[in-house]
Amino acid sequence: MSELSSRGPESVGKHLRTRIVLTQFSSSIHNGRFRVSSGPSPTEIMNVRGRRFVHLDMLRGLAAVGVLVGHTRGFLINNYAATAPHSLFDQLFYFVTGLGHQSVIAFFALSGFLVGGPALRDIMSGRWNWGPYLLRRLTRLWTVLIPALLLTWILDTAGAALGGHAGYEGVFYSASFSGPSLANPADLSLPTCLANILFLQTILTPVFGSNGPLWSLANEFWYYITFPFLFSALIGAGRVLSRLCNALIGIALVLILPIEMTLLGAIWISGAIAHHVVSQQHRCRMINHPAWAAIVIIAVITSLIFDKLIAGLLWDLLLGAAVAGLLSILIFLPSLGESYRKIAGALSNVSYTLYATHFPLLAFGWFVFFAPTKWSLGPLATFFMTGFGATALVSSAVVWWAFERNTNRIRKTIEQWAVSIQHSKPSTMARSILGRGK
Repeated sequence: MSELSSRGPESVGKHLRTRIVLTQFSSSIHNGRFRVSSGPSPTEIMNVRGRRFVHLDMLRGLAAVGVLVGHTRGFLINNYAATAPHSLFDQLFYFVTGLGHQSVIAFFALSGFLVGGPALRDIMSGRWNWGPYLLRRLTRLWTVLIPALLLTWILDTAGAALGGHAGYEGVFYSASFSGPSLANPADLSLPTCLANILFLQTILTPVFGSNGPLWSLANEFWYYITFPFLFSALIGAGRVLSRLCNALIGIALVLILPIEMTLLGAIWISGAIAHHVVSQQHRCRMINHPAWAAIVIIAVITSLIFDKLIAGLLWDLLLGAAVAGLLSILIFLPSLGESYRKIAGALSNVSYTLYATHFPLLAFGWFVFFAPTKWSLGPLATFFMTGFGATALVSSAVVWWAFERNTNRIRKTIEQWAVSIQHSKPSTMARSILGRGK
């Protein structure tokens, strides 16, 4: 979940007639060929002359806000079925504020575009390296996840102690359709915490505590691991034996992981393919044709509506593929001004932290102070919903400032530490040899 702001261009590929610069995304182009390492983070996104990929920032930020708004409404406002009849405004409100799941689907497509696409290119060019890739992915995920787990433990423990224990036991699930349920109450045990750190939630254990949105991080991580093995087996530049080993590992992971998790990975692959098509734009000029834009927009709207009205895996996959196609259009659109760029960048920066931390805060507030009270749509409900949402957004900005914004610094520190150890080994050995010689 998902990872977006932009840096300036480094160099230009001679084949891209629009002179696309893939600098973030950690892209550099040498001798007319891309060299791409993995993304995505707020400082890892493709940049077209410093302005165009801001729309991916905005999409990511809006997706995180969409998840927040959906959960906030679920806690505070009566369910749609309980408040009939509905005006046209009511129907529009419930539809727009009920796109949390679809926002996660968009995250998967973005992740495939920003992580899978560069990985695919590295594998095809023979420059694939698991070490730097895993370092970037794990520092990116853990810098937010570990503080989020700590915050979840603090809020859930305090919430239960302050009188909200019924909520954490799942008593109010039928009212909110979010958070702990009677079948799966909040689990704050150490094994569950460790499993979540290792991205085994929904595989071996439930999510940690009340933090239900963490389910998608397990998907993300195992897509990061599984599909590079499969890509390397199918199109890698390695020897036959190496590719066979990659195939066996990739297939084993596909068989071991939950079937729905694996199938949703098709969305991640769609994003990776969209990135590859964009990088080969000089060969696939269809993506610049107005007809392509019309087809993609119609596909996004249609799949979004049907995925909302007829929930199911098929429409999730179709929506994910449509969003992947949309990304190939957004990156070519001009910026909408400095204010737009700043808003998009700010929302994108905090999007991962917002996603990983908002739910236990909302649960704490509702379980302790309001549950099981909910309101009909109106001024009072809007006031509380705005207050809850704003509190979660501000809190996530504080947590981002304390942790996520330091991701690159943490990564560089680890890299320097690894390099220093590597360089110190020969000298240590030499000193040992000299010592024995004396």
